[in-house]
Amino acid sequence: MAVAVVDGKLVGEVTAPDGDVCKAEGLSLKKDRVSFRLSRDMGILRMVMSYAGKLDGEEIVGTFDMQGGPMRKSGKWHAKRVKSK
Repeated sequence: MAVAVVDGKLVGEVTAPDGDVCKAEGLSLKKDRVSFRLSRDMGILRMVMSYAGKLDGEEIVGTFDMQGGPMRKSGKWHAKRVKSK
C-alpha cells in the first residue's frame, strides 16, 4: 500500500498480486487507528474489503472483513513499513 497526503487529504492505493491497482476509499488515520476500504470488480462479483488496525511504530496490526455476493470472510492482517525507492 502506498499512502500520501494530497491537498491535505490522505490518499492511498494497493497493488494486487495480479498488478491491478485499487484505490483506498475512506482512508482515515486518527491517533494510532487506521481504517480504509478497497473495492474490486471480480467478473460478476464486486468484492469489498474493509480494514481496521492500530499503528504501532513501523507496523499496523488489525482485522479485515471481505464480502462479495454470497462470500464473506473475516480475519487478521498486518502491514510493515517499507522505505520507498
